[in-house]
Amino acid sequence: MIKRSASLLRRYAEQALTSTPRHFLKNQMARSTMVRLAPCQECPSHQPSNVSKVRGFSTAMDHSHLHHHHNEPPITQDHHKTVRGSANIVNNGAGIQITFPISSNPNTPTTGTETSFFHASWLWSNDPDAVHPTSGQRLRSMSTFQRGWKVEMATVLSSSMVKTLQRNDITGVPLSPPPGCLHPIGTVYQLDEYGPHDAATNEGDSEWLHIVWTNQLTGSKSTSLFDLDWLQACRYDESALQRRDRETSIVPDTTLKRGDKLCEVQFGEWNATGAIRERARFDLLNSIFRDGATIIKGAPLLLPNSHEEVVGAVGKSLACGGLSHGSLYGDVFHVEAQPNAHNIASTSFELPPHHDLVYYESKPGLQLLHCVNNKGVSGGSSTLVDAFAAALAFKNMAPDLYEVLLKCEATFVKQRKNADMVYRKPHIQEDSTGSVVRVDWSPPFEGPMSVHPDLVDDYLLAYAAFERLLDKSLPRDTFLLPLPTSLEQQLMDYAIEHTWEQKLEMGDILIFSNQRMLHGRGAFRISSNGPTNGRHLVGCYTNIDDTLNEFRLLRRKYAVPGSYHRVAGNGSSGMI
Repeated sequence: MIKRSASLLRRYAEQALTSTPRHFLKNQMARSTMVRLAPCQECPSHQPSNVSKVRGFSTAMDHSHLHHHHNEPPITQDHHKTVRGSANIVNNGAGIQITFPISSNPNTPTTGTETSFFHASWLWSNDPDAVHPTSGQRLRSMSTFQRGWKVEMATVLSSSMVKTLQRNDITGVPLSPPPGCLHPIGTVYQLDEYGPHDAATNEGDSEWLHIVWTNQLTGSKSTSLFDLDWLQACRYDESALQRRDRETSIVPDTTLKRGDKLCEVQFGEWNATGAIRERARFDLLNSIFRDGATIIKGAPLLLPNSHEEVVGAVGKSLACGGLSHGSLYGDVFHVEAQPNAHNIASTSFELPPHHDLVYYESKPGLQLLHCVNNKGVSGGSSTLVDAFAAALAFKNMAPDLYEVLLKCEATFVKQRKNADMVYRKPHIQEDSTGSVVRVDWSPPFEGPMSVHPDLVDDYLLAYAAFERLLDKSLPRDTFLLPLPTSLEQQLMDYAIEHTWEQKLEMGDILIFSNQRMLHGRGAFRISSNGPTNGRHLVGCYTNIDDTLNEFRLLRRKYAVPGSYHRVAGNGSSGMI
């Protein structure tokens, strides 16, 4: 977890309040895009010291005070509709405690409430009025909040109440952000082709948080209006972070295991048109980000020009029209045994579990392998191991060794004619909550380690133990490591139980997340009793960012609104 230093923030704030010239602050306020409203000297209830808590609107006096202060017409009792949410100002305007209505089903009545604290600085930074209406880009810096702003009043309103407001020359109810949108406004992608969720409207019982801000240094005023559902989806309290971790983390109990069957999509569905093809693309990507891999069955071995077009066309359809990482092997590459190979994959040797192209800053997102020939081949089964689940298992089994792999950097290297790529990074990376967000593992492509001398022995032991957990082909008839035999046995057992293995059939396209899954291959032998015998895969890569973009666009239409997707493996935590 990130260590926070409240005393440091308070110390700097106190220094700023006592040393910053008022004329400087006024000039800075004039440059910002916030709306400033003149303070009301006749209304003592609007002074910060007298306002500590507002729960909805309870009296006509509450209504008239709010709207008189901002030159807005008072809300009459006819417009008053009971709201289910509430807002309490806490810490003298430093934040707001919001109570949200919750339901087990969006179409059923409220079944309870949940409460979450929002820092005033967080709300200020995400003010919908400071976001460009069509691009979604912020129009002011987050740092402007440090210049004396605090919450003066916070009230939850129904849509009928909002209709009577005249905020900043705007009337009516704003367009709500659609589910999954991280912008606090609903106008960013109204014209998007994907999904009914983009056409958000506020017919019904939507509720809004109305905030009045005051600046203690200049007397300036500003207001904000947040969609309550959007705030609820963006909660960052402990319970919300636990839910995100629970729904996005990749754990050993639910990951791919020995004997599991991958989700399969028929090539004819992907090759269809319209809604059938679009749904097939979503099913493929959803399976990949949920399970780590999927298979297309029945792909043609040849198209009129070449079989490269098959796997390339599938790859492009899953990544916004483009392939990636083609400088070394081409946009589409061939995997078959060759003499004098530049890559061990182009031999008949066994391949241990590994990621491809780890010497890049960002390795490929997806790898696609189209089996176009395996006639007369003995062995050569494809293997997959979920590196994220394995890292979590390793953390639970041997936390001290796991910590070594977090802090010691490996050297990943690709050097040959026309290639000189080197990248140093730790094998495992976590986010601020301690969740695994990236793993890099590729023994064939590692160069000399460069760690502190005091860590060399620890690193080698941690490395060997993690490899024991990942590679089921290592000897099992003897204990190899200076570890308790019970621990080494656990590591070996995990490797056996969590290695998926299957020999691809001709026409199969295996697609897996190269950010998350380690892949390998058993050694194979080709019979000499046939001129067309051989093992031949045609492959390509996609970029993780383009692939995620494609997936998230399709999720707008086909996923449960507001749901999370699993960690993608690119160093980012899971998102809605």
